[in-house]
Amino acid sequence: MPFQFDKDTGFNAVTKASGTVVFIMTGTTPANTNRYYQVYFGLTGGSYSTRSVTPQLTLTDNITDEGQSSFRIAANGSTYYFQKQAGGFSSLVDSSGNDWISYAPIAGSAEFRGIPNVAAGGIFHPGFTCCTSSVVTQGPLKIRVRAVSPDGKWESLWDFYPGYATMTMVKAATSYFFLYEGTPGGVMEPNKDFMVRPDNTKTLLSESWTNDLDAQEWAYFSDPAENRSLFAAHREDDTLQDTYWPFNTNVLTVFGFGRSDNPATGLLSSVPQHYTIGLMNGTDFAQNARTVYSAYKDLGITKGGIEQYDSVMLPTIMQQPSDSIVVPGVSPTFSVTVTGQLPLSYQWQKNGTDIPGATNASYTAPPATAPDNGSVYQVAVTNVIGRVTSVPAHLTVVSGYSNNQLVVLDVNYEHNTVITKVPYSGGYATSGKSSSFFNFPSYVPDNFRSPIDYAHGTLYQRLEVQTKPSSKMAKYQICMFQTTITTAMHACANRDLLAFTSTGTYYATQPMTSLFQYGNLNWTQKLLIMMLDITDKNGVLIDDRTAYNFNNTWDGGNTNLGLYYPMQVRYTAVIVPPGGGAPIWPVDTPPGIATQPANAITAIGDTATFSVAATSTGTAPLHYQWQKNGVNIDGAYSSSYTIPPAIAADNLSVYRVVVSNELGSVTSNGAVLTLVPSINLIQNPGFEAGSSTSLTNWAKYQLNAGVALSKVTPGYDGTSAAKLAITSVGTNPDIQLYQTAVPLDPVRYLEPNTRYRLRFAAYSSTGHDMTVKLVRASSLATSYGLDYTANLSTSWQVFTTEFNTTNFTSKVKDGRLQLRLGSFAKVGDSYFIDNVSLEKVIAAPDTVAPSVIGNTPTGTNVSYGSQITVTFDESMNQSSAESAFSIIPATTGSFSWNGNNMI
Repeated sequence: MPFQFDKDTGFNAVTKASGTVVFIMTGTTPANTNRYYQVYFGLTGGSYSTRSVTPQLTLTDNITDEGQSSFRIAANGSTYYFQKQAGGFSSLVDSSGNDWISYAPIAGSAEFRGIPNVAAGGIFHPGFTCCTSSVVTQGPLKIRVRAVSPDGKWESLWDFYPGYATMTMVKAATSYFFLYEGTPGGVMEPNKDFMVRPDNTKTLLSESWTNDLDAQEWAYFSDPAENRSLFAAHREDDTLQDTYWPFNTNVLTVFGFGRSDNPATGLLSSVPQHYTIGLMNGTDFAQNARTVYSAYKDLGITKGGIEQYDSVMLPTIMQQPSDSIVVPGVSPTFSVTVTGQLPLSYQWQKNGTDIPGATNASYTAPPATAPDNGSVYQVAVTNVIGRVTSVPAHLTVVSGYSNNQLVVLDVNYEHNTVITKVPYSGGYATSGKSSSFFNFPSYVPDNFRSPIDYAHGTLYQRLEVQTKPSSKMAKYQICMFQTTITTAMHACANRDLLAFTSTGTYYATQPMTSLFQYGNLNWTQKLLIMMLDITDKNGVLIDDRTAYNFNNTWDGGNTNLGLYYPMQVRYTAVIVPPGGGAPIWPVDTPPGIATQPANAITAIGDTATFSVAATSTGTAPLHYQWQKNGVNIDGAYSSSYTIPPAIAADNLSVYRVVVSNELGSVTSNGAVLTLVPSINLIQNPGFEAGSSTSLTNWAKYQLNAGVALSKVTPGYDGTSAAKLAITSVGTNPDIQLYQTAVPLDPVRYLEPNTRYRLRFAAYSSTGHDMTVKLVRASSLATSYGLDYTANLSTSWQVFTTEFNTTNFTSKVKDGRLQLRLGSFAKVGDSYFIDNVSLEKVIAAPDTVAPSVIGNTPTGTNVSYGSQITVTFDESMNQSSAESAFSIIPATTGSFSWNGNNMI
């Protein structure tokens, strides 16, 4: 089949013959099906002809598109124009000549268009010159392009395939987003064009929305007149805000992963992250959803061992056979991986005697019996040069498992219409209504085959229905997922075995091997998460989301969820291995503590989290109440507790938790909180690091002026200080000493609507003043709340000021602290600066109750989807203000803050 080989950096055919094999999977793979591919390598010194592969995409360099030299990549009905100095797309043209981006370098809306437009200041945005781009690899099936900024702080990799293109965000200097700003079908028609999200929510492009796209993060934009769509997908699921709105009604789409607006703010920070775009024919959800998923989701790939290796040498056993533990009636399998000159022949032995017909690299023995216990299996491998024998593998046959039954799930749970997110190793699962997710207990083994063979055991289920709203029949099942939460990667119990119309206790029994899609899972590998499903009598999920009920109508109609919810149950699933006897149902017990909360150390102004793990034998539901110094903490009712920003009085406080159920309670050990001083967000604050003319983490800026920066001794406090000597001053001079990307500490951030304290020591040789500002590094006109003028003298003074951060709504790392001399400095002045600190202000809690409001604002009528701004006269406790805010009738929404404005 067609393939290309991309060599790794430093490829050497003799010493480092490594790289990546690229091939295209064609056709349709049936659900729950594996595909197998074999890669063949020839003998050293052999003669081979070059394989010819018809290109499925091509790259042409130095094509001018919209005013800038570009790469043109043509692929399967899509033509991408990638501006090399911009590092972004100016055009994406379909086979009919329609440009789905339509960037143009003219003043107005057209200059805003592009993909991916990741940050303010023109980062990876057409029309700008942020970067240089180069071709990393180029072949008939895949082309890779790198874009990088001159300082190396921004870097992206674009991989182009015949049907789509994927960006890897490799480096990011600040928080960022990923945008599609363009024109679906060539012209945006907001009342005809539409977009579709992963849950099949379809909205016209005239409709704005803001929320986190759920477990699958993608959307596609359709032009029904062209019968085509453009999709954008984010591989890594997160809980950050995603947005869409039409710019000037009908000019361009503004769609972003990880973006908030007013002002536009990037919420993404981690790297690497992966984003995929592409054009596809059609607008139908069912087909397009499959296309998008196939393009952006990684496939599960298992690399097999070397099956044959032709070299002039004795057989070499690369992987020896492993011991096996089974119960009577289960067949053990032994295998080896061998290299050596071909052909290779195999002969398996049991207890030193050849086994007739056992002449392959693996051997599956007949079902084990008790006398087989202790048997030894090994294999002799022979070629023309000689013979080798494997190490022995021992078989253990165990007769009973009465103490090895596995309680997979034992939970008291209310099925209702509330949707929540359940975290798991792959992200978050959307849980509620018909499909509720649960993580596997920590004691559940990764391997269901060995040493205990649960995979061939029996699944016993007990369902205690405690409340049920109606007599409508419901059916209940458990499903177990592996690798991903997808239909292909789960196995489910038979729902017909747990069908009920009223309260009561119901039981079901079935062999594990009879689970639906049992063969889809590898029972020797770790399971991911499990789900409890509720359907009607016909097997239709009781859910009003079409992505769940698949447009089918469940018994009672798709609007009356009250026929089935809320429903309180206790559900227990036990797997008994072969020969393990009858299930032993969990006994109701009081809780215990398995993992005690640990001591914590944090800085003044930071938070700390305490957590506890209750024993798995405690009867659910378990209730938690955290205490501080023996006093209950309001709202601290989960297995973990995060304290508010610490103040000095919290030092050496003791935190513990009381865990209880209906049978009793237990109190954890106390965990001690130790505080360290507040963290300075400025690096090299005393100018101790660096050379005499280059100060680590600091830089100078001069415009219409001359200045010499140096490190001098002594400082105000310590061995060094920074000195700026003014050598010339012109018209409107700008002289700065600055630190950018504040805070540089990788685990620290500037927080929005938060009070900070700036402190520094300084003087000037003539007593001329200076100004200090904190601004956004990528947009210097955007203030982060600090604008302070210090009245310097000719001797050292310490200056302190406090301010509230403004103009951002989530944590950022893109501040620039500027110590500005321009409007004050004169030729011959020397400025001396030392001990610069920027710390969060920690105030003691206010113990005075607020006064009664004398003038209550009147109510305001608003329409759904509109934004409300409430302005307070002074700083508020944000969570308290949010909880006190009410809307009649009750509705949903989210809060953001800008200073004292609650939005």
